[in-house]
Amino acid sequence: MSAESVSPNSLSEQFSRLTSEGESANVPLRRALLENLVEVLSPWDFIHLRTLLRNKKPGLADFCDLPNEVVALVTSQLSCKDVFACAAVSRAWRQACTRDVVVTDLVKVYFPDYEDIITQSIIPKEAAVSSGPYLWRALAVVAAQNLTRMEGNYISHLKVSIEPATIVKDRFYAKTKSFKKYKQLMSGPDAREAHKKLQQQQSHEENDCYAYSSGRVAFNGDAYSFFIDDLNTRNRIYVTLPDAVLKGQKDFVVYQMTDRLVILLDGATRRALIVYNLQNRQFRRVTLPNRMMEMYVDKETIAMTFPPPALPHVWRWRGGLIKLPDPTPHGIKHKFHNMDGLPPWCGFIFHHSDPEVLYFVSNCPSGPFSKPKKKFSVSPGEFQNSDDEIQLYIQRMKEEDDYDDIHDDEDEHTTGHQIAVHKFENFKYTKSFRRYTKFPLYNQFLNRCRKMNSYGLYNLAVSISDRFLIFETPPYVLGHINFDTRNEVFSVRRQIITGQMRMHDFQSPEDLPRRVDEIQGGIVWNNQVYHLQDVEVDERQETETRWPEVLAGENAICVSDQSSTLVMAHEKKFKFKGGIRHLGVDDDFVVALSKHEYVAWNFRNWQQASKPWIPNKGTSRLWLRIPAIQRECPHFNEETEEDENAIECDGPERPEACFACEEVFRKEYLHGLVHGKRRRRRTRDYRSDDESEIGGYGWYDYDDFSDEYDDDDDEY
Repeated sequence: MSAESVSPNSLSEQFSRLTSEGESANVPLRRALLENLVEVLSPWDFIHLRTLLRNKKPGLADFCDLPNEVVALVTSQLSCKDVFACAAVSRAWRQACTRDVVVTDLVKVYFPDYEDIITQSIIPKEAAVSSGPYLWRALAVVAAQNLTRMEGNYISHLKVSIEPATIVKDRFYAKTKSFKKYKQLMSGPDAREAHKKLQQQQSHEENDCYAYSSGRVAFNGDAYSFFIDDLNTRNRIYVTLPDAVLKGQKDFVVYQMTDRLVILLDGATRRALIVYNLQNRQFRRVTLPNRMMEMYVDKETIAMTFPPPALPHVWRWRGGLIKLPDPTPHGIKHKFHNMDGLPPWCGFIFHHSDPEVLYFVSNCPSGPFSKPKKKFSVSPGEFQNSDDEIQLYIQRMKEEDDYDDIHDDEDEHTTGHQIAVHKFENFKYTKSFRRYTKFPLYNQFLNRCRKMNSYGLYNLAVSISDRFLIFETPPYVLGHINFDTRNEVFSVRRQIITGQMRMHDFQSPEDLPRRVDEIQGGIVWNNQVYHLQDVEVDERQETETRWPEVLAGENAICVSDQSSTLVMAHEKKFKFKGGIRHLGVDDDFVVALSKHEYVAWNFRNWQQASKPWIPNKGTSRLWLRIPAIQRECPHFNEETEEDENAIECDGPERPEACFACEEVFRKEYLHGLVHGKRRRRRTRDYRSDDESEIGGYGWYDYDDFSDEYDDDDDEY
């Protein structure tokens, strides 16, 4: 080979090609090549090489030069937002962050529920048009949905009144034929008779009469009609109930909704249904065998459970509403009474794509069974409330792969729960999936058999660690037993809810409104927990351990994940009359409904960023964000003269004046950060049940606090 045919860069090009399968540098081969090169160099070439090395300053390896395993280890320690920031530094950094090996580890760390969705090519349409490797594109779509919610970066919002007197004056929704008919009715010669119907709403005053699904909001107009608002198309449909289905009754209220059906329930007896099909605009009335306990709906399928001895019922719309066979055939021994004589709960979940597949879920206390051998034994009573100890506690629980256990027993045999999922195809039983757990499951009035994302993941049961279940809301463990209908496997997700304002008691009395289950247990969507509470903490009495008695005051929507809590809608302009009674959450909208109005926050559709929608011009920046460990009040020294929505704060010397300061002080006390301080402050006494002390406040000295928590004291 002649010298003229050799490029000066040929040696460096060959050296750069010495990489492994993952496109990372093959270090052993490169070192061997350098050693052989030095051996064949002439003395003059060797001196020249030493001179070049002496003049060239050594530099540290760049992030993109690290092996894939090291890059995955580094990115797993960063927040998801920081990982995307690293990918935007340069093209080389982007290539390092978007390798499949790195992305797979990121999915396992940040979005474990989406691991199969991303790896099995089940991605949203947005990922198909974006650039970059496939797994990275899918991760970007999923991460964008989560980060947008936690940062409160909504596109626009809309506030709509649903009071009968203001519906006619609404200018947002297009004037459909049915809505024009309603306006003529309310302003024509028969207006007096129409107003009489509006006054006949005694049952509606006691029942919540609205529902949300897939960008549509349905609510009762009066005792004989209801409205359907489409947030995407801005169409409002007015539907009147014919006498043939009403049969003289005036107690039917909007109860549930899918993208194809609207279900109205007899609010007085709960023993009759009216089903309205949105496509062919037909009605069907159904008489139920007993008072309905719970309803599960999906597309054109309606499933219900009743008190024993009535069996569950399932209907499906096929040219009309058809009752399907009971999903408890021979071969499935479902006991409708447990050992204590109480009925266990059961429910239904649906396949994400196949409407012919239905799953019947049952949860019964099981008899004594042998405890599998565990890697270790731990009891939450061994820990105090410090964040590091709670994290250690959860990390240990995550290592228990063979046995779900939040509370440890010393007995070799224990009584737990058996959760069974029975699969039916065309209503023919095929197989069952079972899981045994020792979770302390909370069954009454909790969200169960609820979708957790758009890809077929359902939550079957909720568990909360009793150690941290006190109304002052320190960090606590929230566990979910889930079932994925795509691959038909169980999963258990445990997360620590920290840094938030006070959450509701998860055990609700039986006389609560029907929507309390959604308010109490919270709605889990895309690894985030949505729940309601009131920002005005001082309105609460500290001796009240049950929030439902003051549900009328709920006006704040809290979105919590592992790291922080975002408090939405606590400004005065979002103040709800009567408080928020129902939450609707999906990938596109967050909708809060009350008896008088509803507010929809648009997080996805940029075509709705202008009037009549109200764009987000910095409004979400005012929303309160509480990190996992909040040490400073965000409202201290805040300018409040020009902003009427701002919260006045006098600083840490008077924490009772600001709800955020009071929350920070309470957390510091629970974490033992105020031990040893001798200053006296006029602060709410969390130990006292006496409400006569200066409006619920008490004087105490920090020296009274013990450095060790008393396990026998239920208040702490």
